[in-house]
Amino acid sequence: TRRPYLRQLVMVDEAHHVASDRGSYKGFLDAMLVENRKYGQGVLVATTSPSQLSQWLLKNTSIKVCHLLNDGRDIDLMPRFMVNKDEEDRFVSDFILLKIGEVMVRVSTRDHVEKTKVKVSA
Repeated sequence: TRRPYLRQLVMVDEAHHVASDRGSYKGFLDAMLVENRKYGQGVLVATTSPSQLSQWLLKNTSIKVCHLLNDGRDIDLMPRFMVNKDEEDRFVSDFILLKIGEVMVRVSTRDHVEKTKVKVSA
């Protein structure tokens, strides 16, 4: 039965250890992300190394939140998955100049990326 709402959320920290980039191979987490969505299961993945994550997983993630990037591979990768190809160059500086508490967010139902702030407690 198709579920239109979130019933269960699976969270995976350091996701690059269980969903690493292996070309066209789809691993367990990749399949779970798409196949279980219709049953109301969501998957939240977190990593400090997005360039090590499965490209398939990045492509099929509905909401992407990106903090400051300082690795060249990550800087090249994330704008590609978050903005229109024609806008990549315009957004690169936004990704590398984020301050503490600032994030770039892309929701698949919208056509753009937004820079926003998150509350950071000391």
